[in-house]
Amino acid sequence: MKVIFKKIAVLIFLGLIIINAVSCESIMDSLVKEGILNESDAAALNENLKDAVEKGLEMLEEYNSKGELGSGETAFKLEITDKDGKTGTYTIKTDETTVGNALKHADVKLISNDSTNDKITAVNGVEAEDGASWIFYADGSTAGIFDTNVTADATYKLKYEQDSDEE
Repeated sequence: MKVIFKKIAVLIFLGLIIINAVSCESIMDSLVKEGILNESDAAALNENLKDAVEKGLEMLEEYNSKGELGSGETAFKLEITDKDGKTGTYTIKTDETTVGNALKHADVKLISNDSTNDKITAVNGVEAEDGASWIFYADGSTAGIFDTNVTADATYKLKYEQDSDEE
């Protein structure tokens, strides 16, 4: 799922920064020993590097703690269950009137759909395979995602399910 991949990418990026920080410190020590860099400049660079790593960790913490996508006055929860049965819950903020439009909006972009019949073709970039579909639930029942009006504080569900005639 895109959101999970983004978090993994951020973690990998921060890991590379930390690894590079250690490598840079060693490189700076070598440059000081060779007389290419003076100690005060090396100390300043090292401090800037530490600040960058700290800022990156703060950004990751903020990203993880929000758990929110979108912007707007109305917030609702969306539970997404993938084909392996793993569920993630997101808070969606929107000014759109329907859940479908809120999830397609540019700053959320959680779903893709077939424009001819509004069938959900992908969630978080994961397309439904042959014999499976992404099913939308409102109030515990299947519903049309573009027919369901956004209700503040409601919880909606998107589940990856095998088509009933394929089971």
